[in-house]
Amino acid sequence: MIKISQIIEKMVSSSEIVEPALAQGILNLSAYAKKIRSEVEKEVKKPVTLGSIVIALSRLKSKPGFRNKASLKPLKIKIQELALTMDLLELTFSKQSPEKSAGMAGILGSHDFSNSFFMVTQTSNEITFITKTENRQAILQYFKPRQPKVILENLGAFSIRFNKSYLKTPKLIFSLIRPLAVKNINIIEVISTYSEICFIFEKKDLEKAFTVLNEVLIDK
Repeated sequence: MIKISQIIEKMVSSSEIVEPALAQGILNLSAYAKKIRSEVEKEVKKPVTLGSIVIALSRLKSKPGFRNKASLKPLKIKIQELALTMDLLELTFSKQSPEKSAGMAGILGSHDFSNSFFMVTQTSNEITFITKTENRQAILQYFKPRQPKVILENLGAFSIRFNKSYLKTPKLIFSLIRPLAVKNINIIEVISTYSEICFIFEKKDLEKAFTVLNEVLIDK
């Protein structure tokens, strides 16, 4: 059976305001207990006293490491551009030989990607392409007869461009990812360059992701 303490910890961690306030010791425990009492009772399916909620909050505040969350308040990020790209897919291949991994120039020379969304991530073992669906056959043809490890379709991307001064700003990526995690929005990929970061989502999550990102982004 789920415990009151577990429910309260989940509720606190899902709020970008309550969690740091509790960690800093500035949250009014009694007032917050009154606010969440009905929701807690709904979860445990039985009456809950205000005192038990206050005690659970106090114990959570004293939990080892919880006070560190006081310093994890997300930033408000001033952006220069927020762009949405639809109709994307991801293809991932295993790297099987030095010749093939060195042949990235070959695929760029085999097809014109200059006017298309095209991102490549290469690690020691894999090569991943994220691009417009229309480029699918060109990539498959280049690697033929090898087959991709995975093809993910119906993807979209939010590309966020910001001032170069953010390069040395702590908590930048945390501030973007945390609210998405709190809302249980899955990120397929994160890709970054000097002054731009790009989040890849499934098409079904794009609207929710846009709403959440707007809460931490400030237009230029």
